[in-house]
Order: sequence, then C-alpha cells, then structure tokens
Amino acid sequence: MGMTGAERVFVDTNILVHANNEDSIFHQAAQKTLLELQARGVEFWISRQVLREYAVIISRKMNEKKAFNAAALNGDLKRFASEFVVADEDAQVTQILMSLIKSHDVKGKPIHDANIVATMLAKGLSKLLTQNVKDFERYEPLIEIFPLNVVA
Repeated sequence: MGMTGAERVFVDTNILVHANNEDSIFHQAAQKTLLELQARGVEFWISRQVLREYAVIISRKMNEKKAFNAAALNGDLKRFASEFVVADEDAQVTQILMSLIKSHDVKGKPIHDANIVATMLAKGLSKLLTQNVKDFERYEPLIEIFPLNVVA
C-alpha cells in the first residue's frame, strides 16, 4: 500500500478543513503547505476518523452560512479517499490507543487525538501535519509534529 521510500505524513483534520474552506484565515497556508509537500513527493495519509471529523466540521460550517449541501460534502470525502492513503482503524490501533490512554492519562475529547496518534503508530507513521500543535505535544517523543505555519 503506497509508495515505498516516500516520505509519509499524516494529515490532521484541521488541515483539510482549512485547505477546503475559503473563509478560513489559514486557507492559503494550508493549501500552500499541502502543495509544497506534494511537490516534494510526500505520501499523504489520513484515517477514517479524519473523514468523520471533517464531515462533522464542514456540515456544521455549511449550516452556518447556507443550506447543508450533502453532495458537496460527499464530493470532498470521495476526493480525500482517492487522493490520500486512508488508514483503517483495526484491533492494533485500539490496543495502542488503550496503552496511550494509560501511559498519558488521557480522558475526554483528547482521546480523539490519542486515537490519531495510535493510528499513526500502528501504520508506522511518525510525522503529523497539524494546526493544533498543543493537542499533540504530549506525544512528541513518539511522533514528530509539523505545525502548519512552520512548513508554509
């Protein structure tokens, strides 16, 4: 699955939201970052969780401005599923998640972030592109964080 030897980067949900939302103040930075990494030959990874989170955020944003557009949202999700390597959440991801919850005393909403880290570790990915650096700092020895503004 995927190219061998290519640099592999996991793309956090917020990057997809910024890149695909023209109203975001980070819109251009996110697009520029993805294009620069793509030009470098980076292989982008996401997970089923990222697709779900994107759907939640974008459908909420659509409702704020105009009628919800299911076709547009489905179009985005289809495009992501074809442009990115999509990691499935399997039993190994759950095992790693449970150990992260224990080792890092994770509770509440941050469990979503822990699950992203668990997915990355299960798939042998060490680099995360995110705009929410603070949410992932506690996992820093396990993963390398690329903050949006530094790469852009």
